[in-house]
Amino acid sequence: MKAQSQRRLRQVHLWLGLFFAPTILFFALSGSVQALGFQDRNAGYRPPEWINLIASVHKHGYLRRPDAQRTATPAKPAADAAPKQAKRAFPNAFSLFAALLGLLLAVATALGIWIGLLNRRDRRTSILLLAGGTVLPLLLLLA
Repeated sequence: MKAQSQRRLRQVHLWLGLFFAPTILFFALSGSVQALGFQDRNAGYRPPEWINLIASVHKHGYLRRPDAQRTATPAKPAADAAPKQAKRAFPNAFSLFAALLGLLLAVATALGIWIGLLNRRDRRTSILLLAGGTVLPLLLLLA
């Protein structure tokens, strides 16, 4: 009985891991980007739109609409004002550690997906769980 319950527990772990793996990957990678401060707007620095998008999902749980972004952006400086140099503060040691943690969590998750898909007996179930874990968060985000 003990071996059977351990096998069931490993199977449930595999199923939950495969279902949540796409979201874990997203939050691990977007957390790394945020730990390094790439989404911060400093004097003269405007992050690329894809960084704004993933930061909005990571921090607020929604896609920021383009029209909302246009109203939230500050007005352009006067033409006679000299442009400021874009300066970004170098991340501190903990931020670098957090970014590395996110990257390694993404690697571990990718390895878990690979291991989960190696099991030929449950490959169809694994693929369906992985697909469901990808599609459901996207549907919830776009709703």
